[in-house]
Amino acid sequence: MAFTVHTMLTAHGMKWDEDVAGKVKGEFLKRVGKKSWDEMGVYGEERVKLMESLKGTIKGLADMLERNGEGSFLLGKQPSYADILIRAWLRIFSKALPESEWKELEGWYGGGEVWEGAVGGANAW
Repeated sequence: MAFTVHTMLTAHGMKWDEDVAGKVKGEFLKRVGKKSWDEMGVYGEERVKLMESLKGTIKGLADMLERNGEGSFLLGKQPSYADILIRAWLRIFSKALPESEWKELEGWYGGGEVWEGAVGGANAW
């Protein structure tokens, strides 16, 4: 839920296969009750507020990842299903947010080491 409510931040940064782009965008529009893809964008003060909301929402997650000094997973060295979900969402955000906003997110709550560990920590698995 933490990431889902903030996906509007990523809508315009997502890359779609040209063969299905229209269908996928149409489904997004239908689900959120918008009429055009431009309406899916979040700009100006609304975007700033949504980024602040994301920052507040993921504080608990960052605390759990940082608190565990024995590994980059929520349970230490052992990955869990929750770790898979967290990494999937962080990966989406790392690719779909504008680069400046991803860099900003990386600086929150312990900086890059927390998020780099979360994103890259599963490479061995």
